[in-house]
Amino acid sequence: MMERQSLTAGTAVLYAAHPDSITSAARTVLSSRRVDLQLQSRPDTATTMILGGRPMGLLSNGEWIRFVITPTTRDTALVRLVVRSGYLLGSAKPGRTPLLFQALDARLDPRAVLVPGTRIRLQGARPGLGTLLGEFRRWGRDSLVLERHDGTATSVALGELARVSVMRGEYNHISEFGAIGSLLGYVVGLGLPESSTSDDWFGLERLKRAMGGAVIGMVAGAFLGSLARTPVWSDVDVTRLRRGPLQ
Repeated sequence: MMERQSLTAGTAVLYAAHPDSITSAARTVLSSRRVDLQLQSRPDTATTMILGGRPMGLLSNGEWIRFVITPTTRDTALVRLVVRSGYLLGSAKPGRTPLLFQALDARLDPRAVLVPGTRIRLQGARPGLGTLLGEFRRWGRDSLVLERHDGTATSVALGELARVSVMRGEYNHISEFGAIGSLLGYVVGLGLPESSTSDDWFGLERLKRAMGGAVIGMVAGAFLGSLARTPVWSDVDVTRLRRGPLQ
């Protein structure tokens, strides 16, 4: 069972929030996604583990979600997330872990989401600012400091921002590309010219070519799908961000 897995397993994200606030937000995430709370425990004096589960369904073998929340300092906590799902149509549920972190972000104070080292994307409220990418470094009085790819630090006033997003991972497209490649390979295999020496008994040779093309297409498509990755950006409430941290 997932509660017996190592507490250090899973994808980790650091938050500038008290563990109790994160625990409450994690429980809300499970409830909003119709995942039943199975267990909440304290593996040690500092760590909180939350385990949620969804029963088996028509197109699913069930789903398990585990949050492990560990304080790192008085003002920060590390959240490790493990997801185990058995969807038969895997392409319908891409990137479950980044999307769950995205849901957790929305239930926390915006300043808890932005911690030093987090990859962020800024979009300006005026045309001249455009879109900026980099890592969050620190807060100014009414601004935030972003470190660009070339190492330069850029201070941006919060009042000039229309949108702030943090990157919560990415997912590949193995299932989708594999299915498309299989279909294309099947069609190409059907269309291959017959050998003049072949004796196609009831179309079996043609079917064999089509099935072989489908297998080759699926493998090639899955490989390309593993290379094609889509980032998951989590939007931060800019209005709440300008108000400052919650008291």
